[in-house]
Amino acid sequence: MELVWIVGIILFVGVILTLSIAYACFYLAFYVPRKEQKSQEEFDLPVGKTYEPYHEMMIAWMKQTRKLPYTEYSITSYDGLKLYAKYYEHKSQHRLKLCFTDTAALPRETFAAA
Repeated sequence: MELVWIVGIILFVGVILTLSIAYACFYLAFYVPRKEQKSQEEFDLPVGKTYEPYHEMMIAWMKQTRKLPYTEYSITSYDGLKLYAKYYEHKSQHRLKLCFTDTAALPRETFAAA
């Protein structure tokens, strides 16, 4: 009877250890901390000597863009993520240009147009 208890305890410890390691690996691979929401007056500007001379111009452009009239749209992707968009209408004879941003991309790859 003692042998059954020892084997049971070893199996129990093995299962708990395996589940703990699996959870740790899952957490390390897929955990993404939540980003803090920025207020309307904060601007996410690129850093570096190349961009510093243009910071004031970029801030003025962003302030001007925020004052333009727009229509908000949202859709839900197949995985349940809610995607939001702002549509700024311009002259109707111009082609529509869609820009997608990726925060993990390099600065030169920040926007992709379709």
